Amino acid sequence: MNKILPTVISIVVLVTLTGLIYFSSDGNRNIPPGGETPKDELTLNAKTWAWAGTQMENGRVIKPAQENVFTVTFGEDGHVKLTTDCNSMGGEYAVSGNKITFDKVMSTMMYCENSQESEFSVFLQETPLYSLTEAGELVLEMDSGTMYLR
Repeated sequence: MNKILPTVISIVVLVTLTGLIYFSSDGNRNIPPGGETPKDELTLNAKTWAWAGTQMENGRVIKPAQENVFTVTFGEDGHVKLTTDCNSMGGEYAVSGNKITFDKVMSTMMYCENSQESEFSVFLQETPLYSLTEAGELVLEMDSGTMYLR
């Protein structure tokens, strides 16, 4: 009995960690899927999107330290609002096909130590391709990586 218990505990820990981390066999996505809005009701401006994480091209995974702090809200009027763990931002966006461009983006200018704002706002500097998934996610494909929002 004493020899079996450590093996059982090891298996339970391994299964739990694998489920939490979610590494796919091809290494393409380390951020688990999830969302609550049905795809047929999903549009960019259907809700406020919360950053779930980013899978960088070099394999690095960046996840927010705090859930639901980093958000993006696309208005029907072409305006976008963002919140981060430090500043608020706003500007304009345009959609052409499956590309999003951002313009006239302004931000408050507070300094916050250990902020993840630069990792989150990288998509503003690139022109990402976007898609809305069956799982209710907004996926932004960029040259530097793929960002997932729920």
